[in-house]
Amino acid sequence: MKKTILFVCTGNTCRSPMAEAILKEMVREKGEGYEVISAGTSAGEGEPAAGEAVRALEEEGIVLSGHRSRPVTGELLDRADLVITMTRGHKERVLEMRPQAGAKTFTLKEFSAKMKGDEKVERILELDREEAQRRRDFQAQKGQEEQRLLARREQLKRDLREVERHLFELHEEKNALLEDIRTERDLLVEERGRKLDVSDPFGGSLKTYQATRDEIRSELENLLQGLKEEEE
Repeated sequence: MKKTILFVCTGNTCRSPMAEAILKEMVREKGEGYEVISAGTSAGEGEPAAGEAVRALEEEGIVLSGHRSRPVTGELLDRADLVITMTRGHKERVLEMRPQAGAKTFTLKEFSAKMKGDEKVERILELDREEAQRRRDFQAQKGQEEQRLLARREQLKRDLREVERHLFELHEEKNALLEDIRTERDLLVEERGRKLDVSDPFGGSLKTYQATRDEIRSELENLLQGLKEEEE
């Protein structure tokens, strides 16, 4: 029975397809039975391998031009006997998707160092396994609650987008309703030759504050005069 090896990178157009093609060539030459596949954590469906990757492998006599990208899925992770990622980030993404895959998931360099008996890498892998176990425990205890809250958050985001869209439409309608009034008023204010606001002295010199004081006094005198006329 063939052992399935899954290589994982980001877009599944450079590193993981190169690893897939090279390993296929290596096991073909040795006559060993493996199924070798690849996928990407952020891959689209059906994208060709990067031109540079194709040319790099052509120099080794390996054909990569027929490769088409695909996203990594839970089904692919379940199917694989060994998952080899290109970076720790890819490995973390894999374990988020399938915490139970911790015992069979390594970065390419981790697996190589493990085979060489690197003690620090062995400790890293031990900690990875402990993390995966804690993820599984958490998922068993609170996974449903987490999924419920995530679903609620997505619904709230959709609701907020709908509210924002409706508010925008209302504001556009309001602005259209007021446009003719504002246009005429602005023209009249401009023709009058001075603003109808009291000037703001903030940050100015003493002279500026004095000018504002006099402006206010003048307007208050007009106000009082108007009140007297109303009383008469």
